[in-house]
Amino acid sequence: MSEVWDMPGKDLLFEHNPDWFLHVLKRSNDNQRAPLLMTLWRIWHIHNEITHNKKPAPTEASKRFLVSYMDSLKLIEQHPVTDVVKGKQIIDQGKGPVRRPRCEQVHTSVKQQWRPPEEGYVKLNVDGAFSPDGQAGAGMILRNAEGRVLFAACRQLRQCADALHAELAAMEEGLGFALNWTTEPVIVETDCAEAIKLISFGSPNLSLYAIELVLLERELRKER
Repeated sequence: MSEVWDMPGKDLLFEHNPDWFLHVLKRSNDNQRAPLLMTLWRIWHIHNEITHNKKPAPTEASKRFLVSYMDSLKLIEQHPVTDVVKGKQIIDQGKGPVRRPRCEQVHTSVKQQWRPPEEGYVKLNVDGAFSPDGQAGAGMILRNAEGRVLFAACRQLRQCADALHAELAAMEEGLGFALNWTTEPVIVETDCAEAIKLISFGSPNLSLYAIELVLLERELRKER
């Protein structure tokens, strides 16, 4: 990760001291602490996968994931009222943890303006992603009428058949988080027209998305 982020020196990471981690944090600057914590968090995740006899993600994939995740956090902080899930915003790399100069930085214009919900409501934006090799992920962000971020998350999805399946899974995951996070009515927003079509309670759905639709319907019908 030192190729893309300003990380603490290796000499700090190999101290033979029970309190080595606290020493590293104390001796690191503000731009180094967040990348260090993110990297250790990812190492813990990979270790957990290996412990449970699961194939770990390649190092390069973990690197891309962490860089993307950190950029997402910056976008939320720097552009709280734009659509982080779908829009493209300019990241000020001078604020917060800084990427190495030799790495390509994001300089794209805003494509879509996020519209806040009415007063008394919150809006959940979700997005599912799927790649041909079977990997899938979900992104979600919940904001109130003032545009304040209540929570934002992204996670890996397992056993998704295609992009639509990933979108439905992202909606179910995000709605579950949102209903546990707030007591206000939740508006769910997605740009997937096909997913919206499938969310119908008029007749049983016998497609391969049936289980996901049942789980999503259960979340939608929860008492507030």
